[in-house]
Amino acid sequence: MYYQSTDTIIPHGRINSLGRKASAQDVFQIGSVTKTFTALMLALELEKGTLQLSDSISPYLTNREKSKFDSVTLLHLATHTSGLQNNTLVVHAPSNLAAGVYGPIKNIFINGSAHVVWRLGPWQALFLPSPFPYYSLYGETALKMDLNNASLKKYGEWKYSNVGMGVLGNILVEKNGTSFEELLQSTICEPLGLKYTSTEPKNSPKGTFATPHNMFGIRTIRTQFPENGMEGAADIKMSATDMMTYLKLQLQPHGSLATAVQLQQKTYFTSNSKDWPDLTMGLGWIKLQRANQPEIFWHRGQVKGTSAFIGFIPEKQIGIFLLANNNHPKKLSRAGLWWLEQQAKTSE
Repeated sequence: MYYQSTDTIIPHGRINSLGRKASAQDVFQIGSVTKTFTALMLALELEKGTLQLSDSISPYLTNREKSKFDSVTLLHLATHTSGLQNNTLVVHAPSNLAAGVYGPIKNIFINGSAHVVWRLGPWQALFLPSPFPYYSLYGETALKMDLNNASLKKYGEWKYSNVGMGVLGNILVEKNGTSFEELLQSTICEPLGLKYTSTEPKNSPKGTFATPHNMFGIRTIRTQFPENGMEGAADIKMSATDMMTYLKLQLQPHGSLATAVQLQQKTYFTSNSKDWPDLTMGLGWIKLQRANQPEIFWHRGQVKGTSAFIGFIPEKQIGIFLLANNNHPKKLSRAGLWWLEQQAKTSE
């Protein structure tokens, strides 16, 4: 939390199956909060003039029928208005299928519990650690399948899209001729001095990676995204100390990232939907804009077994983030948004 010019980090709970208490240096998967980093990388390209928000994405695609994406721009990807899908069967089917096969084999031949008939089904994905967590098999080929099947029915409207932000990350990677990890390190981590932020768990100090758990508290397998898939949507892992540095950057833009942050926080889309009456979009940031109240910026994240939330109010110079090695992102976002909304209503 950043409040009244003071930053406070409160570790709580256990970080792994050995019962070690959490610390501010422990590394968590932040899921879709990654999207705000990807959008910040885009803002850096805008600042340099190497990309424009009006640029079509079709020249960067390699799937069939690229022409249907001629009118889809980088702005559409960064504001979830491209009409591209969110989580598709291409994302979920391999993991659920693997769990449906792996679960019975584990019960019968490893645990010797063949009599537990109710466990022998595809719902194993909910209860047991699948050998293939969601997104772990989602690479370049899977993304092409989703792009080939894209209908863009919600083009121009707000429709949250993991696929769209994955495409944006890949475009930035191609533009710079590097990997997503290398781009993350050179453009954000090094300028900010983030020591515990990476897409690669191997880059985290030994024993600091938070063990993920599903909604039932059962240990699951950490998610590692293949390259050229959806890295830009949800692949970053980071510590609370690094997240605090990132939060303060958004509240007080400075250094080589100052202009890019300011570009990122502008309003680029305003919803006129009854379902999202107060929603506006920066680049990557979801914003709440209510009458006579300051803007609230926020994002939440989830991959299998971990959850994250970050939100802040620049006008009041306050912010909060929550990182957890469990599968309850809605609880985190409700708590975070409730606190921010209470602060937005105060006159101080």
